Amino acid sequence: MMNWIQSWQWFAVLIFVLAVPCVAQDEVPRRADVSFRGLEQLTAEQARAIISHQISYIAERGVSPARADDAAYFLGIGMRRMGFEAAEVDWEIEGDSVVLIVRESKLRSLGDIEIEGNAAIQADVIEALLTDATRSQTKGVLKRAKLPFVQQDIDKGLASIRDLYANLGYYDAVLTSETKMSDESGDVDVLVSVQEGPLYRIAFVNVDGETDEIRLPLRALIEEFEGAPYTPGSASMLQGRVVELFNNEGYTGAQITYLDPELSETNAVGEIDVALQLQVTAGARRVLREVNVAGNKKVVESFFLNRFETLQGQPYDEGRANRIVRRMLRSGAFSKVELQEAPLPDSDVLDLTILVEETPAKEIGAYAGVGSWEGYIVGGTFQHYNLFGAVRRLDTRIEFTSRGMTGDVNVFEPWVLGEKTTLSGGLYAHQRDNDGYTKFEVGGQAELSYDFNEHTKLSFFSRVSFTDILDHHVVDEELGTPSYFVHSGGVTFSYDRRDNETVPTNGYIFNASADVASSAIGSEVDFFRSSGRFTYYDTVGPVRLRAGARVGIIVPFGDTDQLPIDLRNFSGGSTTVRSFPERELGPQDRRGNPIGGEFYTTFNAEASVPVWKELRFVGFADSGNLLPRNEDMGLNDMHHAAGVGLRYDLPIGPVRLDYGWNLNRQEDEPEGAFHFGIGMSF
Repeated sequence: MMNWIQSWQWFAVLIFVLAVPCVAQDEVPRRADVSFRGLEQLTAEQARAIISHQISYIAERGVSPARADDAAYFLGIGMRRMGFEAAEVDWEIEGDSVVLIVRESKLRSLGDIEIEGNAAIQADVIEALLTDATRSQTKGVLKRAKLPFVQQDIDKGLASIRDLYANLGYYDAVLTSETKMSDESGDVDVLVSVQEGPLYRIAFVNVDGETDEIRLPLRALIEEFEGAPYTPGSASMLQGRVVELFNNEGYTGAQITYLDPELSETNAVGEIDVALQLQVTAGARRVLREVNVAGNKKVVESFFLNRFETLQGQPYDEGRANRIVRRMLRSGAFSKVELQEAPLPDSDVLDLTILVEETPAKEIGAYAGVGSWEGYIVGGTFQHYNLFGAVRRLDTRIEFTSRGMTGDVNVFEPWVLGEKTTLSGGLYAHQRDNDGYTKFEVGGQAELSYDFNEHTKLSFFSRVSFTDILDHHVVDEELGTPSYFVHSGGVTFSYDRRDNETVPTNGYIFNASADVASSAIGSEVDFFRSSGRFTYYDTVGPVRLRAGARVGIIVPFGDTDQLPIDLRNFSGGSTTVRSFPERELGPQDRRGNPIGGEFYTTFNAEASVPVWKELRFVGFADSGNLLPRNEDMGLNDMHHAAGVGLRYDLPIGPVRLDYGWNLNRQEDEPEGAFHFGIGMSF
């Protein structure tokens, strides 16, 4: 028996010894490239784009049969997803190269899309969802006027459309598609038939187990849902909102049970009423007792305790506590802030521990750039996120451009009158060479801001400045007072629903401001000034759309008959009407120097499409005016521009290159203008 076992052991060793050289020989990497044979409609560049990952892997690790087979497999999949419905790919190894042998088959293009039976969803939305997968697959690879026909992508699009109908309350919606080959072009036409079915609508919401403290806010919450379409998402959202409501009233252990909805019969207008039922076990109402802090090193403990002082001794409001945490994180002084709740056994109270991790308090930065009007731009910044250990922020900046220099320092004091208020103040000085005059200005401001919520802000401010016109080429009578002191007070309002502040793709923003300068508060110039802005952002498939409108006015009064030139409004340039160089739209003196005006309007629209990675091509249209006197305010003397440009998205905002043509050029006006800059154009 022992001899038999030993014989098999020696046999296994022999097999291993013989196999290792064979395996090693097969796996020895040979540095290589990938080439193609049989391509006709697809270019080698496009084929490489499909299997760029596999090509990089072969170039890095070398040739092997397994890697060649992978490249052939993924190229075949990619080609079939691009409309080569019967594409096949084989492979050979020739020396240090993998040769992929391609049999393309016929490339089917997507023809006309017809949609019937839809009422709740527009046809263009259905078509966009139907072709979304194909557009994503061929983006940047297959450059053709028509999309390829890929049945798999059509099926995926139908599933997305069904999901959209379900999210709108049409659970019984049925979608089918039929395809037909066009006799003339050979394209594949698609007919989408929709049977929407009844609309399921929330008719009644019943919450069993409410408490006296919850009754009124719960009723208001229920009214938001009653009458809305019934979807699994809306039911889940209702349950979450009810949980949040109980938690914010101190019922931190509340249990919410969602019962199956009750359905009525279909009514005459094709709707089905749904009754939602929630069963609540509220449990004990917890009162916040003690607040402790852990992890802080440089931030003083009183900072945290003061933030939560008004919550102590009250039913624990989890929502308000989380809002305080989010505000702490936005300060930049912390990388982490977490709340650890500790209910006391056999008691209706709980303690709270704030766990924090601090970021480095000081930050030094430098930047450089170029702009079509500013010329070169070089600057440096210093920020301190935890001044005196109280999470006060200090921002300082110095900047040099071909037109002058700027320096400023600002301090921000959060929670000055509560968790939603911020007091800020700062000083600045700058010298700038504008077209026609050079100025020096020094000043400062103080501002008190109140955040109603994460979208809405109201601010009150006071500003002082001294301006001195150092040199000018403007006709004297058009210049206004060359040296003056201004003190103004005003208010700003902002409502921001953008999805991103630096590169927004959806949402909108509205803001408005107004301020008054008067001799009654020491100003040497009397005026009322106001401006407003609305910008809307949307994305349809690969296309980003933006549209905006701005209006502004400044009105001198009292002893001020003529405004100093630097207080007037100016227009033209990379953020207004882009067929004009910076500040050159509107009134000029007899020497051709821009002299500004008292009233302006600006209207902009843009559409951009992707070109390569973060690079986008944009087309735009602008309109606007700048009128010398506020009494003439209106839409007369409008100037119109159309143009094209490029955008490259960066975390700090897009890099922009635009050219705008003057569509209604008047005498002595430019035919158009180039603009280069960083940040949103409007």
